[in-house]
Amino acid sequence: MSAGRFWIVAALAAVAAAGCGANPAGTMPAGSGSVPEVAQKGGGAHFVQFFPNTTSSAPYSYAGLIAGPAPSKNVWFQDTLGNGIVRMAQNGSFTEYSVPGNESGAGPGMALGSDGKFYFGSETGLTGQVDVVTASGAGTDYPDTIDTPSGGFVLGPDGNVWFTEYNHVAKITTSGVITHYAFPSSSAFANPGDITVGADGNIWFTLGYDQNHSYLGKVVPSTGVVTLYDLLALTGCSFDDALTSGGDGNIWVDCGTQIVRFDPTTSSATAIDPPSSSYAGEISGDMKAGPGNTIWFGGGVDSGALVKYDIASNTFTPYTPPRNANYPREVLIDGDGNVWFVAEWYQKPNTGTEMEIAVHVTNPLRVSPNTVTLSGAGVQQTLTATETGTSSWSASSSKTSVATVAKGGSANQFVVTGVSPGTAYVTVSDGIGNSVAVKVTVQ
Repeated sequence: MSAGRFWIVAALAAVAAAGCGANPAGTMPAGSGSVPEVAQKGGGAHFVQFFPNTTSSAPYSYAGLIAGPAPSKNVWFQDTLGNGIVRMAQNGSFTEYSVPGNESGAGPGMALGSDGKFYFGSETGLTGQVDVVTASGAGTDYPDTIDTPSGGFVLGPDGNVWFTEYNHVAKITTSGVITHYAFPSSSAFANPGDITVGADGNIWFTLGYDQNHSYLGKVVPSTGVVTLYDLLALTGCSFDDALTSGGDGNIWVDCGTQIVRFDPTTSSATAIDPPSSSYAGEISGDMKAGPGNTIWFGGGVDSGALVKYDIASNTFTPYTPPRNANYPREVLIDGDGNVWFVAEWYQKPNTGTEMEIAVHVTNPLRVSPNTVTLSGAGVQQTLTATETGTSSWSASSSKTSVATVAKGGSANQFVVTGVSPGTAYVTVSDGIGNSVAVKVTVQ
C-alpha cells in the first residue's frame, strides 16, 4: 500500500479513543468482506476521529493503514516508531503487537497477503527484512539479504506480495522466498516508493527521485521484466510518491504539487494542477481510487484537508475535519464509500500533539427536521431520513406517553404524533449502527 512520508515524531497522549459526537459507535453489519465500515458517532457527522495512544514508552507514528482479513471489520496499521502493528475495532478500541524487526528503519507500508497475514518491511542494523505477522500477532521475519524494503507493499495478482526496495522491486511468496528485480537504470532509486496493481494486471510503483529523475515503474508479474517511465521528462514531475490505479484504467501519481495521469496503453502522462483552495504546500501522501470514478488524497500540511478529485469533471473538492488534522494520508476506502485516513500533529488543547485515525463519512445519516414542536395532542409531523446506500430505517420514541412514531408513506419517512405535553426523543436508526435523535416537544 502507500509508503507515505511518516518520519515525524508525535508526542504521547492520554486519549485512547474519541470521536466527533456523543453517541457510541454501533455494531457493524456482517457480510461485506474484508473492507471495514464505521458507524458515525453522532447523527449527521461527516467525520469520525479516533486517537489510539499506541505506546506507553516511545514516540509513535502511524502508517500502512489497511483492512484486516474477513470476516472481521478491523483496520490495521503500523506504529512504526513503536515497532508494532495495531488492530483497531470500529469503536476505536485497539490491540498492539510488537514486531520482530525495526520498523522505523525501513519505509512504512503494509499489505494483507493471500494467506491472511500482514507483510511489511523493517531493519535490524544494516540488514533489511520482511516481517510477516498473523492476525493473532505471531511474527516471523525473512532476511532481505540483497536490499532493504523502502516503502509500499501490495498483494499481486499472482498471490505473492510485491514491495519496493531501494534498488529493486521484489516479491515474497507465502513461504518466505524473496525474489529481487533490479531497476534497469542506475539513476533509479526508491525514495521511498509506493506500489499498486494496475488494471492491466501489472505491478506499478514509484521511485521518488535521484540524480534529477522521477520514475514510474512497471513490472510484469509473470516475467519480472521491469520498465521505467521518466515522469520528469514527460511532465516535469520532480518527485513522485504515492500512486493508485484509477477506475478509468490509468495510473494516478502524487507529484508533490500536482497529480499526474499516466496512460499505460500509450505511455503518455498529463500533469494536473489542483487549485490553491484544495491544498496547501503539497499533496502529502497516499492516493486511492474511490466510488464514482474519483481519486482521494491527503492535502498538504497547512491545509489539513482530505481532497477528492473527480476524474470526469476534472474538479477538486477539499474536506476539512472539524479538528486540526495535518498531513492526512494513508487513505483507505471502505465498502460504504467512507474514506479512512491517518493524520499527524493533531493539537490537543494544553497537552501537545498526537496521531489520529479519521474517517470521512461520505453519506452520513440525516433526519429532517432535526427538532419538532407540536402544538398539542393529535398534531403530527413527518420526519424524513436521507442516507445514500441505505434503504431501510426504523424509529422509536423515548416516551410514548408524550409522542409516538409510526412508519410514514415511504421507507424513509416517519410520522410523529403528539400525545400529551412534555419532551420526548424520537430516534431514527439505519440498521448499521447509525442513529439520529430528534427532540420532540409537545405543548
